[in-house]
Amino acid sequence: MRLRGLVAARRRRLGTAILLVVAVWALPGLLPEDLGLSFGIAYQLFFTAFTVAAVAFFELLRPASPSPPRGGRRALANVGLVYAVTVGSLVGVGQLYPQFEVPRLQPGQTELSPEERGKAIFWDGQVACFACHAIAGRGGKRAPDLAGIGARAATRKPGVPAEEYIREHIKLGSQYASVPGYPPIMPPFAQRLTPAQIEDVVAFLAALR
Repeated sequence: MRLRGLVAARRRRLGTAILLVVAVWALPGLLPEDLGLSFGIAYQLFFTAFTVAAVAFFELLRPASPSPPRGGRRALANVGLVYAVTVGSLVGVGQLYPQFEVPRLQPGQTELSPEERGKAIFWDGQVACFACHAIAGRGGKRAPDLAGIGARAATRKPGVPAEEYIREHIKLGSQYASVPGYPPIMPPFAQRLTPAQIEDVVAFLAALR
């Protein structure tokens, strides 16, 4: 009787694991496009492997037969072990396979150019321009794709040069200008970025022609 119960419990856990894997592959396609979230096959494969590994890990922690817990310390140790392995795996994968590449100094190079510094700021997770904007399809979808913005910016406001338009738009956000078809969600970055950082971002974007 006990063996039958264990088999039924394992079947339920296997069914749960299958549902989780199906969700990993099905849910991204159901997300609204205006969220600006998109997952490539590499990330779906990673989440699939991680889900399977997590289920297997919990299976190993589960005793072979039901028995009362021996104490709170053992349960706390198990939770701590699961947490350490989970967080450690995510951090390790994030370090080995970053979502976005940032410019790095080449051998013999003393410093980055303004365009390279601006690129690093754009893809920096603390600034997160990419959360809303994409460049050639890479990034968010809640705001315009900035590929070619260096040329388009010169046509936004008559008599306003491209660099000035980009600079003021970064500093004032949607208070300065908005793009038809997109919600006015861009915040002003004048308080978040230094003048030098803004000039670097301007140099980077103005070069996207």
